[in-house]
Amino acid sequence: MEEKISDRINSRNGKSFLYHNNLAVFFKHKGFFSKALKEYEKALSKKPDFANGYYNLGVLYYEMGKYEKAREKWETVLRIDPNNRFVKESLK
Repeated sequence: MEEKISDRINSRNGKSFLYHNNLAVFFKHKGFFSKALKEYEKALSKKPDFANGYYNLGVLYYEMGKYEKAREKWETVLRIDPNNRFVKESLK
């Protein structure tokens, strides 16, 4: 099932940073955390200033119980987007 959905997304959107981010969101919601991690990393390698990608990766790390890594990613978001309200809430 994963490959069919992945192929469908790929054929519509190409392999942009958003493709990888959206695929990571899908994998995270299905509980495939290691696959989600790889896709978030691919998205960020294509667009290193993608604040939402760092936020999403932080959420993934948080859900995995890796709180320090989550904090690091959220702090990266604030360096890119100092007024990001989602991260400010997450860091409280």
